[in-house]
Amino acid sequence: MQLLKGQSRWINIYYGEKDAWGSFVTESYDNGYLILGKHGSNAVHYYWLIKTDINGDIIWEKAFGNDDSYITLVNMSVNNNGGLYVCGGER
Repeated sequence: MQLLKGQSRWINIYYGEKDAWGSFVTESYDNGYLILGKHGSNAVHYYWLIKTDINGDIIWEKAFGNDDSYITLVNMSVNNNGGLYVCGGER
């Protein structure tokens, strides 16, 4: 007898209507994901952060930026207590 392990896959598109793309993904404390990305044509003005559950369904989301600023978000990290840190800057 041989045991085979499988992996379930899911495909989700987030902000597809806004020509968005992801730039950083990390697994969260609850086996969901944190996804950081930009809005395509407004990439210098707007970033977004999505928290998903283990199935890829959005739990919450946050937008960063406005028409008057040029921001860059380059990394994120989660500490052992579940605190989220997003690193970047504005010019």
